[in-house]
Amino acid sequence: MKKWSIIFFCFLSILPLLAQKDTMDEYTFCSGNNIMNYLETEPIYTDIFKDPENPNENEAISVAWNAFNHAFSIEGLPHGLISEIFGPAALENINKGMGVIGNNLALIQIASDYSNDDKLSAMSNSVKSSMFYAIGKWGWKSLKIAGAGLQVFDYMLTSFGNYAVSARQDALAEAYNKYYNSGMGKRNLTQWKEIIKKLNGQDAIKKEIDSYLNLYFEADALDKKISGGWYTDEEVKAVKANYSNTYLLPYLKPLFLRLEEEARQEQIRKICDKYRKLIVKLNEKNTYHITLGAPEEKYSSCKVAIEVEKDGKKEPYVKGNFDENGKCTLSFTKYSLLIKSITKARAVLRYETPDGPKMFYQNIDLKKTKSSITFTLPKEDVIEKIKEDVKDKTKAKQEEKQKTGNIDKSIKKNESAPVSYKEKTDKKEKIPVDVSNLTKALFTTNGLPLNVKIKKTKETSDKYIGTLVHGKIPKGNVLTINKITGEMSLVYKLKGPFAPQLLCKGLPVGPNTYSGAIVTNDVNAVNVGIFTLVLLGN
Repeated sequence: MKKWSIIFFCFLSILPLLAQKDTMDEYTFCSGNNIMNYLETEPIYTDIFKDPENPNENEAISVAWNAFNHAFSIEGLPHGLISEIFGPAALENINKGMGVIGNNLALIQIASDYSNDDKLSAMSNSVKSSMFYAIGKWGWKSLKIAGAGLQVFDYMLTSFGNYAVSARQDALAEAYNKYYNSGMGKRNLTQWKEIIKKLNGQDAIKKEIDSYLNLYFEADALDKKISGGWYTDEEVKAVKANYSNTYLLPYLKPLFLRLEEEARQEQIRKICDKYRKLIVKLNEKNTYHITLGAPEEKYSSCKVAIEVEKDGKKEPYVKGNFDENGKCTLSFTKYSLLIKSITKARAVLRYETPDGPKMFYQNIDLKKTKSSITFTLPKEDVIEKIKEDVKDKTKAKQEEKQKTGNIDKSIKKNESAPVSYKEKTDKKEKIPVDVSNLTKALFTTNGLPLNVKIKKTKETSDKYIGTLVHGKIPKGNVLTINKITGEMSLVYKLKGPFAPQLLCKGLPVGPNTYSGAIVTNDVNAVNVGIFTLVLLGN
């Protein structure tokens, strides 16, 4: 049995106080490039914004976690298990935040795809309308501006085909292009950006572009320089299309792309900031305050650990020892549970006995961040431990007992008092009790001496009542000495919330010296040892 005990605790000793990979550094580099690589390979916005009025929350949360793994190069983080390790309120906050991130990632993907001519051209008008609507409703300010710019780009790209300009239209085309490129119709990119900021919806965009391309024909005749006579509607349309495709679109496209890039980078930064706040949440610790209900002498015989279940196997995760007050605190982070796919755990107490170890278990709730656990040893184990101490320590403390005089001659239970004291008892004479208000004494139990002080609480003509003062003897103990019969009793409780109450009952065996048996102060009166009390005076 001892062999297995050694193996078990050798295994425990190699475990760190906290499991490996227990925390994640919140300042770990968050890779925007990795996020964009993920968005380029996974089409997400059609699933999240299938109904632009009501984004799919579950899809958004899943996307946000997948992007989290890519951003920090984490493999296989089982985010679905967070419901097993976070309480309802914390879980709701996490899901809400990840849902917002997922929506924003979908909007970034929309803007990124729409800035690509090939992808934009391949989309149907209904899909484009739905996605532009999603940007307008759910996008942040800079993305809404970028979205409006992309819609301008899309409208111009799809509304003005490649019209050929005939020789008859050359003069009109020359005058038209000059008016916009260097004349009164010229707008620089700053002016275009300010105009785009104010556009809201496809109708407004269409109206603005059409109005701009008609400025030439609405301007004063002195500014137009139209030559060659009147032109048909088709010829005018061809001149507009030629200008739009040849000059305006190439001029504006860098602006549209820059707006999209600025909006994307701004939101990637914000998403990384939100991810770092999530990391702080994942690094929160589950803390377990464990109390041992047993006599102080048993603390060193007990070890405690948190045992987890992983892949169907149970194994110790964190471990600890009890302090002088029978307390032990164990902790680990939520992240360590998540990264190792741990969803079940229990507290384990291992108590070493002469017959081998005894194990005690209590299930724990991983959703709680703070828990209190109490292990109580069975009563028979408590009594057995006291008896063991008597056997083990009496021989080693013989020299200490010699200091009290002839104490070793009186350690048998119910031994008679010396003749002189017996005669005084028979004659009902008072037994002298040399005790003042605060008296020094030597209190020995099962061969273990304690230098104590006795504080008098009450004294009558036939009784002396006091209390022993010492750090290892709990307050509230009561010492009573009968001045007539010489009988002495001391009622006290061992340290520990579930330790038994003991009674020391004895007779005088010498001047200011008392000795007798120690029993449990209950109906069973189990004998657990011997005691001696020597009054030493002031």
